[in-house]
Amino acid sequence: FRHLPESETSFEGYIQTQDGMFIRIWLAKAPILLIWAANDPTVPIERGVALQRIARHADLHVLGDASHW
Repeated sequence: FRHLPESETSFEGYIQTQDGMFIRIWLAKAPILLIWAANDPTVPIERGVALQRIARHADLHVLGDASHW
């Protein structure tokens, strides 16, 4: 997607760069609201989807015409 290199789109690669963030998200007991920009060239929507999969109580809302800035 969007001509990004594999290192930017690989969920496994993303996990390795986050230094413990995923464990904290997975252990969270409170609801988590993820708000993502559909056209974000910096942090692709696939990362938001991946975070939603590992967070037990997460809702993902995507803003259709939004970008990173």
